Amino acid sequence: MPNKLCLACIFCGFVDLAQAADSAVILLYHHVSESTPLSTSVTPEQFSAQLDYLEENGFSVLPLFQVLDSVKSGQNLPEKSVVISFDDAHRSIYEVAFPMLKQRNWPFSLFVSSVSKDMNYSAYMTWEELAEMRDYGAEIGGHSETHAHLARRLDSESESAWLAKVVSEIDQGNQRIEEELNIKVRAFAYPYGEYTDAIKNLVGERGLYGLAQQSGAIGPYTELVQIPRYPIAGSYASLERFSLAVNSLPLPVSRIDAGEKIRTAGQNPGVLDFYLGAGDYDSDNLGCYSSNGNRLDVRVHYPRVAVQLESFVPGRNKVNCTAPSKSQSGVYYWYSEQWLVKSTSGAWPPE
Repeated sequence: MPNKLCLACIFCGFVDLAQAADSAVILLYHHVSESTPLSTSVTPEQFSAQLDYLEENGFSVLPLFQVLDSVKSGQNLPEKSVVISFDDAHRSIYEVAFPMLKQRNWPFSLFVSSVSKDMNYSAYMTWEELAEMRDYGAEIGGHSETHAHLARRLDSESESAWLAKVVSEIDQGNQRIEEELNIKVRAFAYPYGEYTDAIKNLVGERGLYGLAQQSGAIGPYTELVQIPRYPIAGSYASLERFSLAVNSLPLPVSRIDAGEKIRTAGQNPGVLDFYLGAGDYDSDNLGCYSSNGNRLDVRVHYPRVAVQLESFVPGRNKVNCTAPSKSQSGVYYWYSEQWLVKSTSGAWPPE
């Protein structure tokens, strides 16, 4: 698909190596509407302004799989590479976002739960509308069969029964997409951004990329079954926040020890431990923050970093770690981690 911002989309072999990079940012949207929940929405005006920002500031809007395949193989990408992705196939994406993207001839990806299409729910696109997007060039991936909380094993379930359920959700959902759209599903977006190591393994065993919902850029250190995306919605949809996200770079983090990813509120949260690779970031000003925005105690004995976690609360708990670039003012290197936390009684919190 032609991209007027980046000839690399057509002539990948002619990327100027002086302007090449090994990282990209993936954006995540759900609704582009003024009448949907604020926590998962941007307004049409905000979305239009964000697209304007990308064009006016020289970003290369690329197809998802060009970016992921390049990162996986170690090939170069244009500087300031960005991917636009949508989860759930809500109707506003077809009616509002799709025309804006077509006008610019920009690529995008979409992650689909199959039941919402088979049941013809009015709030979601139809298979026919998804086929129209496919014909335009949109890349379509799996999002489970029923958009279930895959990571939330019930007390009544054995581990084997739970794993069988997760396998069915992934495989049946992907199979329906492939049957209806005559494509090969290559990526899976975790519903609600929730996953465990076991779920990541299932995704990896199927040769799928796994996309999460936690912030950060992607690069050579990225685990390709835990790919970060910046959720753009609500209080995170301002142009100031948007510019911070799309200009970010991946913090080179490896040898991560985050402890158990399923926790119970009230437990000792422990420490997030990782190692930093070399890069153009200021490790002396590395900061890590909880979901509540609280700055956490960080001990850096380069290359090792230990982050003292604060008490977890029921639900999804995230930590964002950022460090400013040494050479680019206002640019931050970024890494995030997530845990799922039950209530003190052991129950999963309601959405």
